Amino acid sequence: MPALMDVDLPAPYRLWINRHVRRSTCEGECAETTLAMVTALPELRRVQGFYFDGPWKTSHWWCVDDRARVIDPTRYQFRDKGRGTYLAT
Repeated sequence: MPALMDVDLPAPYRLWINRHVRRSTCEGECAETTLAMVTALPELRRVQGFYFDGPWKTSHWWCVDDRARVIDPTRYQFRDKGRGTYLAT
């Protein structure tokens, strides 16, 4: 399942990401960023796993909401901006 894109994100998540994540420098900051996000928005759950961007597999952290939708505040680090596949471990 790909991450929700900005237009589809619920407003509180979109606002938090816009205020706390620098899209150009978020590479390698997924663990810290998701921890901060779930602390601020406790209805989210933090998930560890792999992200598949075409043929590339990357160890990654993201959040999910109560509907199991992927909320990835650092998805901008990937070539496809979060349109790939998330696999929890």
